[in-house]
Parts: sequence; structure tokens; C-alpha cells
Amino acid sequence: MKKQDFEYEVALSFAGEQRDYVEKVSKELTRLNVGHFYDYNEQVNLWGKNLTQYLDSVYFEKAMYFVPFISKEYVEKIWTRLEVNSALERNMHESRPDFQQYILPVRFDDTRVPGIVGSIGHIDARKITPQEIARMIYEKVKNGEKIEKNNKEDVVPEPFSINHYDKINEDKRKIMDNIFSYRTTSHAIIVYGEKGLGKRSCIQRFLHEKKKVIRVSPNAENRFQLEPVMSALELDTKYLSHNSDLCFEDQIRKEFLTICKKEPLIIYVERFYDLDSQTAKFLSETTEALLNRFLHYQTFMIFELDIEENTNVLVPFYKLPPNHTDFICFDKLSVDDLKTYFFNVLGDITISNENLAYILNSSFGNIMYLNIAINYLKGEHYIRCENGKCICDKLPSGILADVLKEFILQRYDKLDDTLKEVLSKSSIIGNVFNAELLSKPFQIINADDMLQKIEKISQLIVRPDDKTYSFETNDVYQLIKNSVSPEQQKEWHEILANYYKKLLKKEQQRKRTKTVEQEIAALYPIAKHYKYAQNYNAAIMFYIELIAKYERISDYIHELAAVHDTKYMLEYVDLDRLHLDSLEYDVFKAEADCYRNMGDFLKAYQIYEECLSYLDTDQLSDTVVEVLYQMSYCLYMNGKVKEAVAKLNHLKEHFEKNSICNHWYIKVLSLLASTCDSTGDIKSQEKYYATALDYYKKNQYEQEYYVLLRMASMVFGEEIAINMEKTAEAFFRKQKSTRYLAEVLHNIATDYLYIDELANISEPINESIELFDSFGSIAVHCPLNTKGILKMVLDNDFISALTIFEQALQYEMEPYSEITIRTNILNCMNVLGTHDEALKQLNRIDQLIKVQEAQHIPVYAIYHNLNWAFYYFHIKEYEKCLEKLKTCSNLEYIEPRFRYVYKVLTYKAKKAMGLKTRNTAGSAPKKVYKKCIENGFYFTTLRFYESV
Repeated sequence: MKKQDFEYEVALSFAGEQRDYVEKVSKELTRLNVGHFYDYNEQVNLWGKNLTQYLDSVYFEKAMYFVPFISKEYVEKIWTRLEVNSALERNMHESRPDFQQYILPVRFDDTRVPGIVGSIGHIDARKITPQEIARMIYEKVKNGEKIEKNNKEDVVPEPFSINHYDKINEDKRKIMDNIFSYRTTSHAIIVYGEKGLGKRSCIQRFLHEKKKVIRVSPNAENRFQLEPVMSALELDTKYLSHNSDLCFEDQIRKEFLTICKKEPLIIYVERFYDLDSQTAKFLSETTEALLNRFLHYQTFMIFELDIEENTNVLVPFYKLPPNHTDFICFDKLSVDDLKTYFFNVLGDITISNENLAYILNSSFGNIMYLNIAINYLKGEHYIRCENGKCICDKLPSGILADVLKEFILQRYDKLDDTLKEVLSKSSIIGNVFNAELLSKPFQIINADDMLQKIEKISQLIVRPDDKTYSFETNDVYQLIKNSVSPEQQKEWHEILANYYKKLLKKEQQRKRTKTVEQEIAALYPIAKHYKYAQNYNAAIMFYIELIAKYERISDYIHELAAVHDTKYMLEYVDLDRLHLDSLEYDVFKAEADCYRNMGDFLKAYQIYEECLSYLDTDQLSDTVVEVLYQMSYCLYMNGKVKEAVAKLNHLKEHFEKNSICNHWYIKVLSLLASTCDSTGDIKSQEKYYATALDYYKKNQYEQEYYVLLRMASMVFGEEIAINMEKTAEAFFRKQKSTRYLAEVLHNIATDYLYIDELANISEPINESIELFDSFGSIAVHCPLNTKGILKMVLDNDFISALTIFEQALQYEMEPYSEITIRTNILNCMNVLGTHDEALKQLNRIDQLIKVQEAQHIPVYAIYHNLNWAFYYFHIKEYEKCLEKLKTCSNLEYIEPRFRYVYKVLTYKAKKAMGLKTRNTAGSAPKKVYKKCIENGFYFTTLRFYESV
């Protein structure tokens, strides 16, 4: 071949371990204007291509010379073996004039490469610099021409080439670069548009030569929660504690945030809406935390979304802070852009205007569709080459109507029957698989070779890093899978299930310690394939095991999926009634527990009711008591306090009538103590709390005792409670707890507030915030609320307090918390004189209270009347103020602190009106209240009082 016929003057081949050296060679070759193939320079060009085919052509025919950088690692890698084999085949091609001159070896050691004989001259990289190697290559490809001395080192190399596809979106890439360059905080960009418009290619160009990039990619099938995140972060689950007070997801978030904290990162989330819902929710919530709480981490998040027109998929991203979020839309291409691309690909093609318009319109502004159409028409010989020029024959009407399906089937039909069977069995394994799964369970000989043949016609993509294969698109996978008959599918799934079952048995015989996630990974394919084989009797046993494993790691999404599969299969199994009832109860109970743990208390309550239908409720066994207790808890958490108290009192009476004092009795009393905080029954609350605390201590329920102790201020005065809570703090520190320590520190800080030891608040409240932040907990709104109050009371800094309260409101929370925080915001606005904004807050608070009205929570009536009273006081409508305060005085239950507040405000309002009056409030129950009321405001706090 002539020199000008080669695309590259030299092709570089090397193992990853020598990349640093070879990259310097490449940079020097660029400076010397030597056209060469180096993979990092070709990333955009390689993006989406069948690499096996393309690289074979590079090393066989596209380069004038081949330079392998030989090392021990070089002979061990799959890709380098493929590259050198292509070069050897070229080197032995007898019709080529470059015989025995094509390969120019460079050695890092004396490792022998099969096919490259020792007699071939080589360069020793141990004795020569990369720049010198590059200059020697220059002289070789330039026929001995020496490098001119005036060829300065500081010549700026040309950027790696881009094709027309990339040029179209170059403006988008520059936008990303500008945002990245000027950002000084954590930031998110949302890259969205229809599939096939070049989003990934553009992002890839943006990421070129960027350091510290983490990619989160969707898996074909996740076996347990957050598997894509754990894989991207290379987290080893054995380091996660199943005894932690953090659930599995919170532990992963804590690790995620810790990695972000260490150094600035780019986290690229590929195909966001192909992720499972739990992973998508985790990433969007963690991004929200990064942009609200961790701007100083400088984490750069990229979300790539394939979306169609007229969809609302961007909505979850709208709640991100606008000043730290950008949206980049990839629109459909214009006809002119498509036309330019078409001729860029096919050159000066002979084609009628009618055919050209039809092809361009069929691509719907999408280059991916245009590529498919071009390749399909080439395959059908409507576009053909004659004498070096392309010609497009007249196209039949509607030929491109179902082009994607036809394109896939056309290639599938080229396979012989053996290869079709291999491909069909591959699809039964799943979208991602390895050759071993075909050779062992299906006994296919030379599965690797056969897959390579299939891969040659672009049916599969090989993943050399983990030696797995995947179908090139989901459409291909579904089309091949659906070509297999249902009976054949069942037979093949049974084979796979039995194979995985044997593997599990072997692992169990070895008695190796495994993490729960490893156990799930082993059980999952057995259960799944037995289900697909419709062997439900066998499948159910493995699903029951999976449900228990998912429960252990708080993976409620996958547990629910397993529960629903099991409920379906239970309708078809052949089991005796007693065994079937037992299994059905266990499955319903697991489902109800899932919904309860996920916070869907209404749904959980309904399923617990179904659980009762399997039990003899006349006999209050521990099983029945547990279900009734959980139903009470769901009612309480759903705001139905009266109904919860009624059920709990029924259980309490049962225990007391039968003189039973066990763990369940104490749990009932603990929950009753929490409910009393809403009903205002202080005497009962003290009694229940003290009984529960005493029981846990005597019976050495250590964890339960200290968890209950952390909420001592619910019952005891803050002066007493604070010491009890400090004892709990010491325990949680020793246990290295995170959540419980954060909660008790917040309660301690709030106690300091009420006893007017304001100087002691900052340390525990800041540590509480830091601990909640460490695992991205939305419960951080509680200590943020207290921190805002400190700004109001200690510093009279109402503007800073507002900022903190607004920050707290960014988190999801139940109505009580929102009412509490908004009440503090209202008080700040009253003092600052922003009365219009204060009125908006009042109306929002009243809306929230109205929704909860049916529950008759006493404190809501207090908030409503005091809020309006303070508002009217500040706008000097004193008569209205006094009307609201009079309502407060007539309330059935009102705490001493609020009684003091409304009496002092009554005195101040009457005095402002010039009425003769005296202050009947007496001494402030806490000094801090006097300080607040003198400045015209009051505050409301949150505590961690839920019984766990």
C-alpha cells in the first residue's frame, strides 16, 4: 500500500500499566505531527463502536507501522493479545511489500510475545526516554528524515480530531467546560434530550483528560439495593456493619459523602432513567444534600437523561438549588445538520432529492436513527459503491417504517443454526453474561469462540475488563429472547436454576464467611430462574430466604419485589393448607413490615389487618400482640393518635389483667408514653415512661434502655433530663452509634436552650448536625431548627436565623415539624417587620393545621392562636391580638411555658392600648422565655421523642 493510503502512520499497542510512558510518546508524536493511533485520543471515535472489529482493522490495515510496548502485563491482557494477533496476521500477509518490517517492538522487559521472534530488532524502553522513542518513530515513518533543530518543544499540539457529529454539539461541550471551570462549589448539570442526539459523545469529550471521574451506570438487573452505586464507588460490603444504628442505605450514603469530602470529584450518572427507582432516588436525594449542605466538597454531578417530548421527567431535578444547577437540552437536529452529516458520511453520493428527503425525515432529527437507516440501506444494497462513488437507488415506499427491527433480524438471519442457538441461550441468561454460563450449564463447547463469531456481526458487545458480554441494545436482547418458544424458555431456565443451585451447594460446603450481599447474589439467580421455569415449589423456598436476607440489610425495595413474586406463586403451588397458611402469613407480615419501614404507614396498616385474618385474635399470643402493636404504631405515625391509643390501651389492659410484664408490655407502655406527648396526658406519660425505663434497666435490655433514656426531657424537667441524656450520649459514643448519638446531642442542646445555658448549645448542636449530615439524613432539620432559635435568642440575629430555618425546610418532613419551623420563621418576620411575608407564613401554617384538625392535637390550637396574636401585636391590631389570646386562656390544655407567653403578651397588648392592667404571668418558668417575650417573639422546638 502507498503511504497516503494509510489512516495512521503508526499504531501504538500497550498494557495499561505502561500508559504513563506511552502517553508521553503520544504527546511527543502529536507535537512532531506524526499521525498515530492512541486510544485516549480516539475516545469519541471509539464511542459506541464494535471495538473488536474496529481495532482489528486498525492493527491489520489502517497503520503504516505497529509499535507494541512489550512487558509481562502485555502478554496477559485480552485486548493486547487481539491487537498483536492482528498485527502478526498483517506481518505475514505475503502480498504486502512491508513484510517483516511492519512490527517495531519496544521492550520494558524480556517477556516473549508468541509470534514476535527475538531476532526482530527492538528498542529498550528501560534505557531511553519516551520523547526519544517518539523521535525514532518520526525518523522511521519519514524515511530517515531528521527532526529539525528549530522544531521547538513548546509547539501547541493540535487537539484530537472530531467528526461532524461532535462538531454539531461542540457548543454544548463548551457550556459544560465553562460551568466546570468557573464553579467553586458543588454543582449539578442535567443533560437531557432524546436518545441518539449525541449526549453521551458530548459528555465523553467533556470528560476527556479530566481526573477523578466516577461513573454510575445502570445494571441490567440489580440483585440488591444500590448495586450500581456500590459498584461505581468500589465499596466492599464486608466493611459495612449490620449492627449499625444506620440502615444499609444510610451507611452507603455516608460512604458516598465521605468519598466526596476527600477531594473534588466528577460523578457522571449515565442513563439516569434506566437506573432502578431506589438508586435513582438515592442519587437525586444525595445530590440535593450536596447542593444544600456540602457545597464546599466541590462535587460535580452530571446526570444524563434520555427523554421523549412532553414528559415531566425533569420535575425531580427542579427542587435542586437553581444557583448550583444547570440544564443542558439536546434538541433534535435540523434538516440542514442532518444533511451535512449525511454527506459527511457518504461523500458525493448520487441520490435523488426525493430519496434524500425521505431518509432525513425518517431519522426524526436523530443521528442514531440516521446511522441505522444508512447502514440498513447499505445492507439491503440500496446504497452501493461503484467506481469509488456511492449511489442510492430508488427506495420503495415505506421501506424505513420498521427499520430497527428489520436491521436486527437481518443480522440475526445471517447466523447458522448453532450460532442462533448460542445467541438464544445467551438471551435466556440475561442481558449481561459470560461464556462460562453457556459452556457449563448448557454444555456448549467453545462458547467463547462462538460468541466471538456472533460479536463479529455486532450482535454482542464484549467487556474485556470482566470478560462478560452484553447485547448491543435492549431492543436486540428483547427481540432475540422473544424468538424462543415459551416451553424452550422454561426448560432452559430450569437448567440454569439447577446450575446455580449446585454452585451454592459447593460454596456452602467450603464454609466460607460471606456477606449478606454475597449470599443474596448467590440466591437471586436460583430463585429467579426457578420462577421463570414455573417451578414455583422450588422457587418459593429460595424467595423466602431472599426476603429474610433483604430484611437484614433494610433493602425494602427488593424485599417487596420478592414478596410480590412469592404472593403470586403461592396461588399455584401444591402445598397442604396448614403449610400454605403459614407461608402466606409470613409473606404478608414481611410486606407490611416493608411498608412500615418505608414510611407508608397507611398501606402497612391495611396489610397488618390482612395478617390478623390468619391468626386467632381471641388468644393474644406474642404474634397477635406484635401485629396489633405495629398497627398502633402505624396509626400514631399517620397522625391518628386517638385510634392508636385505643388499641394500645386494649393491649395494656390484657397484660395487666393477666399480670404479664414482658418485653411486649413494655413496648406498649413506651409507645403510649410517646402518644401522651400529643394528648397532653402528663401523669400517664410519666408513669409509662418510668415503668418502661425501670424494666429495661432491670432486665439488661441495654440498647432499649439508652434509646429510651435519650428522650428523658419528654417526662422530666430539663435540669434532670440533661444528665440522663448525657449518660445515653456516653453509651452511644462507646457503641460508635451515629443516628442515636445525633438525636441525643440534639435533645441535650435543646435542654440547654430551655435552662438558659445558651453558651453550651453550639458544641452539641453542631456535632448533631455534622452527624446527621454524615449520612445525609433529612432529620437534620431538627438540629437546624434549634440552631436557628439560638441565633434568635442569643444574638438577636433574625436574618441569619431565617436563613437557617429556610435551609431546614428544604428537607422532607411530617406536618408537625413543618408547622414548628414555620412558626419560628413567622416570629423572625414579625420582629423584622416584613408583615406581608409573615401573613403568607400564617396562612401556610393554618393550612397544615387544618389537614390535621381531625386528630385534635392540643398544641396545634396553641400554635394557631399564639401565632395570630403575635402577628396582630406587631401590626398594632391589639383588639384582634387580645381575642386570640383569650381563646388561648380557654383551651383545655396548655403547657406552663405557653401559659406564661400568652399572659405576658396580654399584659403588653393592653398596656399598648392604654388600658389599666397588671401582669398576672408571674415568674417565667424558664429565664429564656422572659428574654424572648421582651423582644416580641416566642419559639417552638422539636425533639426526638418517638419510642423505637
